[in-house]
Amino acid sequence: MRKMKYNKRSKKGMTLVEMIVAMALTSIFLASCVVLILPVERIYTEVDNSSRAQLLADTVVNSLRAECSGAYITSPTDIRVVTSGASGTIVDECNVAYGNTLIVRKTASYFATISSNYNLSQTHKDTVLANDPSPVMNSTTSRSVYRMTFVSDPPRSDSAHYGHIHYGYLNLGATSSESDPSTWMPYDFTNPLISGAYGDFLVAVEFGSVVNGTDGLPAYVNCTVRIMDKDNNTVYTRQTVLCFT
Repeated sequence: MRKMKYNKRSKKGMTLVEMIVAMALTSIFLASCVVLILPVERIYTEVDNSSRAQLLADTVVNSLRAECSGAYITSPTDIRVVTSGASGTIVDECNVAYGNTLIVRKTASYFATISSNYNLSQTHKDTVLANDPSPVMNSTTSRSVYRMTFVSDPPRSDSAHYGHIHYGYLNLGATSSESDPSTWMPYDFTNPLISGAYGDFLVAVEFGSVVNGTDGLPAYVNCTVRIMDKDNNTVYTRQTVLCFT
């Protein structure tokens, strides 16, 4: 009798059970990766945001210190912290600053105003232009205000300038006196930091009470710099002292 021969086929490929097991193991591996990566990514994002916010706060503080140093101080009223519309102050009936504003006398005739809530309009730019009819000389401008962008006229408290540091330079009016600088003409407005320095952050600067020295003249003011995201959530806070000498 002949022996019957059977060709044994090699077992290649994957059975259904093996495929299911492989898919299950792959799913477990991917889930483990997600569980491990998400916290790391979250920590990295928080550290990166905090580092950038701290760098911005340091830059703002350095700019504020430079602006406040060397102030022209002969009386206690040469340095003041006021709010917009405060009666009898240099920002009375002034639409350019909202909220907390630091006023620093720079010379006998000029004041600098510092605020993170400046809302400048084309009207302010035109006023500066009217007092400086030849702004362009040798491809440069004689005022910083000409290089600034305005988003609304009249200005709104929610305009795009909110959350950026601005300096306003004001020339005392003819009827003003050192004790009552209530009339003024805008000389120039400037943003000391370029827009790229802010990134996706907003800045809020809050000035405390002015502290006098032993001579009775303003010596320094406490200042809090808050760095916020676009939703006004505080990311970083820096407290400092701004000296006037």
